Amino acid sequence: METGKVLGPNQQGELRVKATFQCKGYFNQDSSEMFDSEGFLKTGDLGYYNEENCFFITNRIKESFKYQGNHIIPSDIENVLHSHPSIAKAVVLGLPHETDGNHPIAVIVPNEKGATVREEQIVKYVEERVEDKCRLRGGVKIVSEIPFTVTDKVNRFKLRQMVLNKEI
Repeated sequence: METGKVLGPNQQGELRVKATFQCKGYFNQDSSEMFDSEGFLKTGDLGYYNEENCFFITNRIKESFKYQGNHIIPSDIENVLHSHPSIAKAVVLGLPHETDGNHPIAVIVPNEKGATVREEQIVKYVEERVEDKCRLRGGVKIVSEIPFTVTDKVNRFKLRQMVLNKEI
């Protein structure tokens, strides 16, 4: 993801765009980090295109994090969690770790079937379905609700603070 390499169909990377008429940056701000060396705007969106040149946005780079130098895309793990029959909602965050960078941690809201689901069951379920780097080394937190923004998106910042402050 950090190579700047041009990717082919069905390979995920950062979407970068270049147009005849595009902004040069923000007024009175250093915008040099917004563009790559060839003048392409770094959108901050992760995505890919298929053989028919249809583009798919899959995530935001800011939501991704690193574990031992590997990029972890939370939505990949969240998709596995949402396939569990006892989970209504799941959010994956990077929990800071002193040597590994971050450890993936899941915050889940069980559905009515999941009243008795245990953290260990969820960890095992994910381990059986993901690469080693995506295992929930930070564990699982079971909550009754997840904070949302006014635009009905998961408030990852608030949720991360709640985890770090041991409020959940």
